[in-house]
Amino acid sequence: MSGDATGMATPEGWPGHLWLEGRTIIHLKQEQERPTHMPRGPAKNTGQGFLNPAMAPARTRSVLLLADALENGWLVAGEKPIRVLDALCATGVRVRRWRNEIPANLQQRLRISANDLDEFALNWTRISHITHPPEVIVDQEFEDDRYNRIPSGEIINGIHIQQLDARVAMMESAFQWVDLDPFGSPVSFLDSAIQCLSRSGVLEVTATDTAALTGSSPSSMARRYGAKGLVDIYAHDDAVRILLGLIATSAARLDKKIKPILALFDGHHVRVSVQLKTSKEGASEITQNMGWRVRGDDIPYRFVTHPNADQLENASGPMWIGPLWDAEIAGRITEQRAIEMCSPSEISITTNAGKWIGLE
Repeated sequence: MSGDATGMATPEGWPGHLWLEGRTIIHLKQEQERPTHMPRGPAKNTGQGFLNPAMAPARTRSVLLLADALENGWLVAGEKPIRVLDALCATGVRVRRWRNEIPANLQQRLRISANDLDEFALNWTRISHITHPPEVIVDQEFEDDRYNRIPSGEIINGIHIQQLDARVAMMESAFQWVDLDPFGSPVSFLDSAIQCLSRSGVLEVTATDTAALTGSSPSSMARRYGAKGLVDIYAHDDAVRILLGLIATSAARLDKKIKPILALFDGHHVRVSVQLKTSKEGASEITQNMGWRVRGDDIPYRFVTHPNADQLENASGPMWIGPLWDAEIAGRITEQRAIEMCSPSEISITTNAGKWIGLE
């Protein structure tokens, strides 16, 4: 590593080349190909500091949902702050977009933490955030963790950056919003994520092990998700519901109930956003929303609590059979809203266009 004008050690390969996601300037490693305007599926993983361009829509939805929670008060009341954690932040694109693209009048209410165990990726996050600071610099201060200790790490331009195992980071502090975006399956992180949420909180989960979730890999599906699948036209919807079912049952064991806010299969991954609330009664009612999908001759399929012996061969589950989204919230996550919040200004485009296309 070398140093830059700030005195910070710069990661090998810096600055790479620039790219624009939303209205946030990011740095790609030099050996990573520039993404297309509509990347589909995972690009080749180039190791440390890798950015998957196909996840850009998921990051945009995360920006919109977090802003909606602040604007409409469905997570915390009044003007209270929200503590937000990206538990596996990699090069910090999502946290930087939260800090840069959520409206300025809401920024003071955000307490953003970025965590990863990879030192290279965190250094990439640090220097990116210093080189391209957000439009609104929030004077975020350290807050004691749940053990009355000052957390590790540092605060840079309104983002708390720390280097811990994700499970440790989630267990040391309480949050109202946790994003869980691992490489592959999220199963090993779910319990820690659910436990670290406050009495009312949002959990956003990404799963890229779609072979397991769609039933293409039956052994992985059974081992990780305790489910049985069928590879047919409903496999993608099954994948979403099986992940939701695992989150719901894991939450119920901890006396919490879930309400899906937005859940979908997008290209190469499953992405679900759920609100969790502490409620023994609600947790006990989980069976009302858990069941199986049975294919039939009379209608394409039906949801049942459990298939009988004759139905089992043509059934997938157990899975979440309740609603997949909150209609009111999802109705506000529109294309126009994304353009308003996440598109760069004309001044920014004029000033930085040469950099973004590699002419400077």
